[in-house]
Amino acid sequence: DMIYSSAEPAGWVLLPNPNDKEKRYCAKKNLEIIDADWFDLMGIEAPVSTEEALEA
Repeated sequence: DMIYSSAEPAGWVLLPNPNDKEKRYCAKKNLEIIDADWFDLMGIEAPVSTEEALEA
């Protein structure tokens, strides 16, 4: 377990729309859930398709 004896909170998890099972697991591991994804964090719009992502 890489977060054994860690600080409070043990870490953060980018998890958009977490379900109850994910919330329980993160609570058990003392991880703080950030209800967002990578695109929200970076402040950019998510690509609609693979082709659009490759063009960027």
